[in-house]
Amino acid sequence: MKINKIGIAGLGLIGGSLAKAVKKYITGAEIVAYNRNPEPLIAALKEGIIDQYTTSIDYSFSGCNIIFICTPVGTLKEIAGALFSYAGKDCIITDVGSTKANVFKEISAIEGINYIGGHPMAGSEKIGYGAANADLFKNARYIITPMESTLSSHIELLKAFIETIGAVPVTLNPDIHDYAVGAISHVPHVIASSIVNTVERLDNDGTIRTLAAGGFKDITRIASSSPLVWASISMENKEKIIALLDEFEKEIHLYKNFLANDNYTEVETFFSKAKAYRDKFISEQEDSFNHIT
Repeated sequence: MKINKIGIAGLGLIGGSLAKAVKKYITGAEIVAYNRNPEPLIAALKEGIIDQYTTSIDYSFSGCNIIFICTPVGTLKEIAGALFSYAGKDCIITDVGSTKANVFKEISAIEGINYIGGHPMAGSEKIGYGAANADLFKNARYIITPMESTLSSHIELLKAFIETIGAVPVTLNPDIHDYAVGAISHVPHVIASSIVNTVERLDNDGTIRTLAAGGFKDITRIASSSPLVWASISMENKEKIIALLDEFEKEIHLYKNFLANDNYTEVETFFSKAKAYRDKFISEQEDSFNHIT
């Protein structure tokens, strides 16, 4: 099936990057976009990134082959239902949310909807359409969670789209997805924000902030991400985040005990294990990306 028309609901960083990627890599595809705030829509239209826009879910989305919902996860069911009433059962409705299990259950309950969960493992601490980048998804894993009833032709169409914009499609069960991204994305955001909040609480005279350099900025970069998005993600995936934070607390207590007992060998091993594992998976990722490209 040829992709003639694509819908994007929510023209922020991810939605804007999808629109720019479509214009760069898919010839002749029309793009219709929805956003409550008209400013990014007007900017994207002037740039020639989108062809049509609306500030409400309406008939503009009829005839779409694929619609991407790029709004906070707490809004997905409502928006998916509204889009389905205009797009129809032949249109693939997908999302880019960072949680899948609850959303999957809610949206798949809409009778007749052709929903495939999606989550590009790409992003930035920057927010808004102004930060959008056509190559944001290049070499990134792009997770999909199809329903059992999803036609293989629709799965293949979405996979083909994902590959065309430079990403790598990966199919996962929604629960496995939520646990995995909880460990590598959600909990790191909590930890980064916790570090920043701790420094803010302790920095009575501004000395710590003045001395903060590259290492602090690197590890806390993601704390500058959208609070609205991360509050929504946290509530959607709270059980898995809590369980993973319990595991993180165990690791911190272990390190504290080593330090308190002057156990230099174990302290060094603590850092050595982390370095070895990180170096290994970074190397594996680089080899994988080199193979793809």
